[in-house]
Amino acid sequence: MNESDTDQNRRASARRARQSYDLLHVRAVEPPADVAHALDLDKDERCVERHRTLLHAGEPIELSWSYYPLAIAEGTSLAGQGKIKGGAPKVLAELGFPQPTFEDRVSVRQPRTEEVVMLDLPADVPVIRQFRVIRSDNERPVEASVLIKGGHLFEVRYQQQAQPGV
Repeated sequence: MNESDTDQNRRASARRARQSYDLLHVRAVEPPADVAHALDLDKDERCVERHRTLLHAGEPIELSWSYYPLAIAEGTSLAGQGKIKGGAPKVLAELGFPQPTFEDRVSVRQPRTEEVVMLDLPADVPVIRQFRVIRSDNERPVEASVLIKGGHLFEVRYQQQAQPGV
């Protein structure tokens, strides 16, 4: 690890230490169509929705909605009204659903009125919408999340190994 990597890791740790979240609600819902499709749910099948606001130094920076199939989440802390000690990945793993892969779809759009208010966005700032599907073994989808972030606060970064000659 070089000096630059060490500095980046130190800054990332400090940033995470100043982050927290407010849990706005947990409830069983009929999910949006893209979520239902991503989770391979049958028509009219419900799931657990966990809605949160991510805070940095007390300021809202992200809205998130995470969805779990009811068949997985019912009767677990995923469906409970409180914060989850160790987080959802730990609960899913304990239930026998490791999460070896995920896929993100990232798009940019103008914010909805509710998003402007909840994220305290400046005028004319677009939002980044991240749609994440987390899969367990055999590609089984176990979580879908919608994350909305102010475009003025975030940068999307990708890194991939180049494959010469391909």
